[in-house]
Amino acid sequence: MALSRVDNPGRFEGELLVTEYVYERTLDGGADDELSSEEGEWRGIVRGNLVGDEETLAECDWLSPDDRAFLRAQAGVILSQSWNGFIRADYYVDADELAREWMRECITFNDY
Repeated sequence: MALSRVDNPGRFEGELLVTEYVYERTLDGGADDELSSEEGEWRGIVRGNLVGDEETLAECDWLSPDDRAFLRAQAGVILSQSWNGFIRADYYVDADELAREWMRECITFNDY
């Protein structure tokens, strides 16, 4: 599977192209849980369906068939936004691993 990466400068630089699609979905309450700090850092978890609805996905002609297949295969994602606005995503195919990592993120973020 050949996944596309963002190669231009900006908040998604170096990330998988699908990260921008998933992040945009979280802006309208699409995250299942969120953490935020006064310094502007943010974490969000999306469990299960990363595609949203197939109609919206179909409008994203910039995503390749491999990108779409990748989204459908995931159990979820943990998104992170740094204080300076850069976005990072960690994708999980195993729901239990996703849950463990989110628990670690919650503990680490609250201790930070």
